Amino acid sequence: MVVNLWATWCPPCRAEMPALAQAQKEHPEINVVFVNQGESPEVVQEFLAETRVHVRNLMFDDHQLLVRAVGVKAYPATLFYDALGRLVKSHYGGFSRTTFEEALRAAFPTISGG
Repeated sequence: MVVNLWATWCPPCRAEMPALAQAQKEHPEINVVFVNQGESPEVVQEFLAETRVHVRNLMFDDHQLLVRAVGVKAYPATLFYDALGRLVKSHYGGFSRTTFEEALRAAFPTISGG
């Protein structure tokens, strides 16, 4: 599973969303979850509509409880978990399509490239 912690006001978060959305489509074997931090569903839906980004597994962490629980201090933060729920890789900052694919292969060596 890959958990992306993000917000619409965060420029690197906004920039990486199309790449992560595309990777989500191309890697159905990986559960990619987008967890928005502290924003309303209306704000997020407006952003996604404006940018024409379509994602599955969109969640809202209104009180930023997850970010506190995992100790994240900056956005975007992307956390990679193995099948046993162990954190195997963390990435802070934005991804390009290429760097996200590289991170996927590093975290999950058995997946194929996108």
